[in-house]
Amino acid sequence: NQAIKAMLGKRPEWFDAAACKRVGHLFYPQYASTFDERPAKKICASCPVMVDCFLWRIKARELGVWGHVDETEIYKFTGDYNETVIGQMNREELRAYVSVSLLLDPRRYKDSRSG
Repeated sequence: NQAIKAMLGKRPEWFDAAACKRVGHLFYPQYASTFDERPAKKICASCPVMVDCFLWRIKARELGVWGHVDETEIYKFTGDYNETVIGQMNREELRAYVSVSLLLDPRRYKDSRSG
């Protein structure tokens, strides 16, 4: 991914283990089209480096889906309080926190339940 390379000068170590590395096109909105993040998030849900990717997402603020979070959801995990709470969690707690926080947001998933 060019954004990662530009930001760090090289890919993060975890990137090679990412479940998305060969299907990156699913993770970014295409211009002039509606973006359905559900296929990307399905891949994220079982990715072995989802937590690393999520932590990258908080810092990078990239478009698309990173660590099971898209740009419309990042607000839930930023700010001094949230970043302090996130910093105190272990990897398993953080994975659960991200997954549950997103599932409990009725604005994001109301249409996916009906279709």
